[in-house]
Amino acid sequence: MTASIWVLFWAACVLLCSTSVLSMRTRHLPQIPKCRDSEGLHMSENTRKRIFRQVSKWLPKSVKYGCDLEKVAAITIAEPDRLQGDPRDGIDELSVKGPWRPNFIEDIVKWWSPIIKRMDAVTDVGCFYMATERESGTAELACDFKTPYEKLKWEE
Repeated sequence: MTASIWVLFWAACVLLCSTSVLSMRTRHLPQIPKCRDSEGLHMSENTRKRIFRQVSKWLPKSVKYGCDLEKVAAITIAEPDRLQGDPRDGIDELSVKGPWRPNFIEDIVKWWSPIIKRMDAVTDVGCFYMATERESGTAELACDFKTPYEKLKWEE
């Protein structure tokens, strides 16, 4: 009987410790705004949250989600030949087009993670995702990061 009480006690301790560690690892995400359709393209709120959660876990600090940056990312996908500006305006972009798969967003953001981890001066982020699973089996993800130009450390 005493042994089973000790087992329960230690199991409770392990459970409490693991819960505490997991809660420290998950950063509180700020409220994500409801962005209007960008460039006539729609992205669901759930997709927006999913992308922001993935990108935020690699950024060194908490950032805000910017609907204006989402619009720039949507333009990148909708009109790839349209000139977007240069990094001196304080916006840097990562974008990928590839074969659609269920974990496309998670896979691409993880692939970007070495770059994202170094973005310690980023203040805002906005992303856009579009998948044409039924038609051509492709997916596209673009994310724009707002940073004061003099702090673009990851370009060094």
